[in-house]
Amino acid sequence: EMLRSLVGSEMCIRDRGEMVEINIIGQGSGHQVLDRAAREMLEKAVRELPVRGNLSNKSFTVVVPVDFKLTG
Repeated sequence: EMLRSLVGSEMCIRDRGEMVEINIIGQGSGHQVLDRAAREMLEKAVRELPVRGNLSNKSFTVVVPVDFKLTG
């Protein structure tokens, strides 16, 4: 059996590359554990891959679809 779910999320970054917030868009996946995993993944990405170059002095929002495919 396979569980598949898409979590729409948006990440708001302000100048100096600092993450302000992460929001799950709409109803999320319908599974709290998947929504939480998507949020944690984005938090980790910002910590490990800081904003550089021309974007480092800007505020912006990034929409990230996270597609989960779980088999078991």
